[in-house]
Amino acid sequence: MEIDYTYTLVAPEKELNHPSTTALNPVDQTNPRFYTQLILCFPISSPTAAQSVCSALRSSLARTISDIPILSGSLEPEMKIRTSGRLSIVCSETSGVPFHIRGLGCHSAISYADIMQEGYPIKDFDADRLTPVDAVAYDSSPAVMIVQANFVAGGLLLAICVHHAAMDASGISAVLQIWANHSRTMAHNTLSQTTISSDALDRQALMPLDNRQAEPGDYPQYKFLNSYPNPTVSPPPETQLPFPLMTSKIFHFTLDQLIELKAEASQMVPVGHWVSTHDVLCAVLWKSIAEARTKQQDRDDMATSTLSFQVDGRRRINPPLPTDYVGNANIYTSVTRPLTSLPRADMGAIALEVRHAIQRLTNDRIRDIVELLGSAQVATDVHAGGKHFLGEDLAITSWAALPLNGLDWGPTVGTVERVRVPYGTFDGLCIVLPRLEDGSLEVVVGLVSLHMERLVEILGRLGIHSA
Repeated sequence: MEIDYTYTLVAPEKELNHPSTTALNPVDQTNPRFYTQLILCFPISSPTAAQSVCSALRSSLARTISDIPILSGSLEPEMKIRTSGRLSIVCSETSGVPFHIRGLGCHSAISYADIMQEGYPIKDFDADRLTPVDAVAYDSSPAVMIVQANFVAGGLLLAICVHHAAMDASGISAVLQIWANHSRTMAHNTLSQTTISSDALDRQALMPLDNRQAEPGDYPQYKFLNSYPNPTVSPPPETQLPFPLMTSKIFHFTLDQLIELKAEASQMVPVGHWVSTHDVLCAVLWKSIAEARTKQQDRDDMATSTLSFQVDGRRRINPPLPTDYVGNANIYTSVTRPLTSLPRADMGAIALEVRHAIQRLTNDRIRDIVELLGSAQVATDVHAGGKHFLGEDLAITSWAALPLNGLDWGPTVGTVERVRVPYGTFDGLCIVLPRLEDGSLEVVVGLVSLHMERLVEILGRLGIHSA
């Protein structure tokens, strides 16, 4: 079947109780109004399989929506105070997930085999062609989820776009696992028993109780603009154009390299303490990018650099949330160091600071943060602290634990061989992609092009190369 472009709206398999409104909690409300965009790569052996793959994806998605009705909704401003910036998820009788299908065979000389042979380079995952919506949610009533199935010669590049106010990457992973489960069981004509927890859709656990104890300055990993009674910062001035050239690359850390780096860092950690692979990876990236961004002679002795990252709060609060909680439970934390000494600092010492920042996110502190976020007058005036874009700071988000590589969608759709994000130009952000089946990790890094050239050289000295 030769596909050019088609569009359908996938409705839930079972009739739902509509209309319905889902209130979002402060952790949802204060997330960036962006779409999280993933591209799942599947090989397809037969060029005539596109029709059956599309049918399997749509029918299993319809069953998934029945399990998780908010997927079919849209994000609407709260009716009580429309200027609050707060959103709710609204579903109606006509709601569904927009499902786009695009055939790229006649538009691109690149085949799936070419992409695979080159290591799935990020440059081949063009956002304009492969994703149905911009990363920034410009629509006044954006859909919660939008899908685009892209067929290339010999493969499927399945783009999943989910609004960040609806759920974090762990929530998306839970959705994809349920969708894959339905795809598998429907291919075998067996009844699918959903694995979603009974309270996975309940956002009440992270609702504020109006007993705020903290002030904005107590948690520098968040910044509050001047709509807050006690702001920590003023609105930023307009950034002057033109921006410098920026690019993104994927760096590959083999399992052996990760083991060696962790062993080296652990030797520098005092007895009685420990660091994880995540902590060490953050230390390596932060040190290396700080070195790449600024030449020694140009550094301000008083300047600092802040590493910001998110920690999954699902199991850190009491009582814990289910691991398949379909919402946002990621809480920001951060570490700050003098910029001049950062490139020369012990990797183990930095990794231990990262570990301590994670350990500080106890149940009480997370509850404190929820109350603080919920007390902001305008939800969109709360942002992650630090200046990552064209600044000295760095943000790292990790999807390493998401079990998406090797996820089996059944004989019709196949098995995910690789997870990618669309190619984009940005600065000061690293995304650790889901761990590969051989234990290695891939990291997407966005930097100013000149700094990226230096980073390639710096990481190359460690034997870490880019695709």
